[in-house]
Amino acid sequence: EERQWRIRLGLRSDQLLCFSDIVYESPRAAGRELAESALREASCLLFTGIADPGPLVAHLGKLFARVEHMAFPDHHAFSAGELKGLARRYANFAAGPKWLVTTEKDAARLDFAEMDGPLQGLPLATIGIRARILNETEHLEHLVRDLVGTYPADR
Repeated sequence: EERQWRIRLGLRSDQLLCFSDIVYESPRAAGRELAESALREASCLLFTGIADPGPLVAHLGKLFARVEHMAFPDHHAFSAGELKGLARRYANFAAGPKWLVTTEKDAARLDFAEMDGPLQGLPLATIGIRARILNETEHLEHLVRDLVGTYPADR
């Protein structure tokens, strides 16, 4: 596979080619990791403003008994009306234990003044997403250290 990518990208043999994937962290609420055993009995209303939510929906499907997804455009700024609609949908979407879940990145775009309104009192969990380099990690780290080391720290 690496050879095919090198040809496709027109890379020379001395150019580094790294492959990556994404890793989902455990859902967290109020700064604490949620117990996976409790999630298996719960439903999840996921709301995201990310380009490709499919892998996240599939991942949460392995953790929660039921997952429903409300998709918004990538990098979406949630309005007060949308948060009210989200709260209404949450109230009606499942019986029993349930969570409102979003990515850490989407949570950072929420207007916390609005959070005190329509989402106040709802169990909101966030999930972190990070990249993982699959090959040549030491080589890449060495290149980054060399590059960063050439710049003064006070810039």
